[in-house]
Amino acid sequence: MTRQKKIAVLAAVAVVLILAAVFLPRILSDNKVDDQQEEQNNDDLQPESPDDAQDEEETEAGSPPQDAGGDEDASSEPSDPENGAGDTGQSKPLPPEENGQGQNESQTPPEVTPDENGMMQVGETWIEDPGELSQSSVESFAKKLNELKGKYLSGASSVWYSVIPDKSNFAPDTVKARLDHNEMISKLTPLLSDWNYIEIGNLLSLDDYLLTDGHWRQERIVPVANAIASKLGYSVSKGEFTEKSKDGFSGDYGKYSGSSEKITWLVSSYTSGSSCDNFQRPESTLVYDESLLNTYSPYDIFVGGPTPLVTITNPLVTTGKRLVIFRDSFGSSLAPLLLSGYSEITLVDIRYMVSDLLPQYVDSTGADVLFIYSARVVNNSSMLR
Repeated sequence: MTRQKKIAVLAAVAVVLILAAVFLPRILSDNKVDDQQEEQNNDDLQPESPDDAQDEEETEAGSPPQDAGGDEDASSEPSDPENGAGDTGQSKPLPPEENGQGQNESQTPPEVTPDENGMMQVGETWIEDPGELSQSSVESFAKKLNELKGKYLSGASSVWYSVIPDKSNFAPDTVKARLDHNEMISKLTPLLSDWNYIEIGNLLSLDDYLLTDGHWRQERIVPVANAIASKLGYSVSKGEFTEKSKDGFSGDYGKYSGSSEKITWLVSSYTSGSSCDNFQRPESTLVYDESLLNTYSPYDIFVGGPTPLVTITNPLVTTGKRLVIFRDSFGSSLAPLLLSGYSEITLVDIRYMVSDLLPQYVDSTGADVLFIYSARVVNNSSMLR
């Protein structure tokens, strides 16, 4: 081979090597891609196993694997379109407050505390701060009752006492300031151990009190009147009475609430036929003086309101039986409901009358005697004279 031919062959080999170096990597890369595509196509033709399908669905839904102790049938239940779970069959997790998690004291409604006027609003009703239960006042109250009984009531037919729960007692989980009825009675009972007691707290609720006032509703206390009457030898029923009422009543708390309500009084043949001799008025008055509804103190419709002494004479009862009630303003609306058992009921308010005057104005000989005071008076007994 001549020298020129050798050079030509070498040149041709060099060209081939150069071309191979340029194109061979591309050819190999294309073949690898083709192999991968062919493998993917083959996989697509394979049937998907149930386990693989479930794993893929859970991964896409972002939901954790089912607990080992979970309900196997839960995944077959239809999804709820309203809970936003879609069609994955997975239940939408409840928010913490609904599934019981995350509950804490901040979610419990706070107790209502007295405002700058000492008032607490619970729904539509208003409650005045009663102050803390005073052991010393309870003791003074018991001492006063024992003193009156020993000095002036030895000739009485029977002597009883009862305590009217404060309005705040019936909102124990709502108001911050309250007088607990049971606690008060537990302190009072041993101090009046030889007295006859009439429990009425179990007959009352918050609904039995006026919305804009601290007093009870007369139309709601017939069970209380009957509980007292049953101890005194007779009974009282709602059927004896007819309701009369007037809108626009605003009690002592009306100036804070800015609202009014309906006040109701119960009329019977006994209330209509009786008359009141009020110590502060020269002429006899009615059991219900409706003209007083238009005054600054409309609750005075009941037996003329607060007064040292008032005697109700009932000519429809001819037995001659008499009842003496030592009372505060709550007794004004209670007394008319007890008229069917007595010819005469005398109301004594020793907040306005010195006890030493009792023998001069009150004859308790042969009479039934009832002491009935609101919890606020028991808790502020220094007002009793």
